[in-house]
Amino acid sequence: MLRYLLIVADYSKAAARSSHCWFSVDRVAGDAETTAWKRLARLRQSQWREGRGYPIGSHPHGGGDEATPVGSSAFDAAIELDIGGGLLGLIGIETKYHEHAVVAAVPKAPALARYLEVTERSGAFTDGWRERVVGTALQQIWQDHLLALSMLQHPSGRWAWARFVLLYPAANASFARAATAYRTLLRDTTTFEARTIDELIAAPEALPGITKARLLERYF
Repeated sequence: MLRYLLIVADYSKAAARSSHCWFSVDRVAGDAETTAWKRLARLRQSQWREGRGYPIGSHPHGGGDEATPVGSSAFDAAIELDIGGGLLGLIGIETKYHEHAVVAAVPKAPALARYLEVTERSGAFTDGWRERVVGTALQQIWQDHLLALSMLQHPSGRWAWARFVLLYPAANASFARAATAYRTLLRDTTTFEARTIDELIAAPEALPGITKARLLERYF
């Protein structure tokens, strides 16, 4: 699989520009497998959009080859469940496709204080978690997970159950490693789940046939 990705994704700089792909944001130092996946994934997306005449807009950050990413935390989708008794459950979903897990800057003091408060109150983490998360490549997963944990701590008491689900392609080795590492930091894993997009698409009767076909066409 790795050899195939490296061969397919080894396009020239001219070809990359014509397909609106950028080497600078897709190269991951010391990780050829993740670099190959990111380049192939972005190329596939660009070709898919161009083939349908859609606006490109494929640069992930804007402003040229060396643009700086702007970080944020939000669910890609949130599903509320009626679990009875006037209470709700929540599934928060974050999808990573061509992205890779990068070392993040330590949050500023006011934000960090709030993150630590939610984390410690949850009781979900093992001792020594902070040194292995804050300012590391696991920080983004942690911040997204905290969105779900904070719902359980809401003063209204409305949400009685929550789970953060991280989705990524099986070929995305970077997030596969990050998800495995993150799970080891949890004393209680009931609020965190990591799944591959591949296995969800392959699940019997999970999607209508046409939806499955369109997803496979665009992303795989």
